Amino acid sequence: MVPGPVDSLTSFFAVPKGEGDIRTVYDGTKSSLNALFWAPLFPLPTVESLVRVFVTGSFMGDVGVREIFLNFILTC
Repeated sequence: MVPGPVDSLTSFFAVPKGEGDIRTVYDGTKSSLNALFWAPLFPLPTVESLVRVFVTGSFMGDVGVREIFLNFILTC
């Protein structure tokens, strides 16, 4: 990578979602960035490994932020 101005690294397009909505789809493969980045594997836990972390007084949660993704500015 070379420092400098960036016009666009990711192409995007709209896909119909149901009958009255659209979904923005980002295609990160067009910029060839996939070859530069490494993402670790996060396998799904088995029931046995998940039960080991349950103790009295523990809490588990799930936070979904997909609907507000465009509200975040991503900088490097």
